[in-house]
Amino acid sequence: MNGRGKKQKGKRGEREAAQVLRSFGYSAKRGMSFLGEPDIVTDFPMHVEVKYQERLNIFAALAQAEQYVVDKCWDRPYCVVFRKNEGEWHIALPLDFLLTAVQDVREDIKQDE
Repeated sequence: MNGRGKKQKGKRGEREAAQVLRSFGYSAKRGMSFLGEPDIVTDFPMHVEVKYQERLNIFAALAQAEQYVVDKCWDRPYCVVFRKNEGEWHIALPLDFLLTAVQDVREDIKQDE
């Protein structure tokens, strides 16, 4: 695939990922990267980096997402949503964030009992 085709595929992936977030009630649209916006401009409580690739270096993608948050001085966590052609969407995020979120839910459940 040439450079233009890769760019078009990336845009398509960003639109699809934004649609998934909208289907769960979040506001989400593809960002304008040439203006320094993230891949997806959203009220989802994390910075979302989108990857639509057959071969993905997940560690490089996570580092890119983390660096974006650092550069923008954001206090929100980050994640990478990704998929292959004809595949389903997946998410990668720091384990400590996931465990903290699960712990919060667990405490809420205990309070409701």
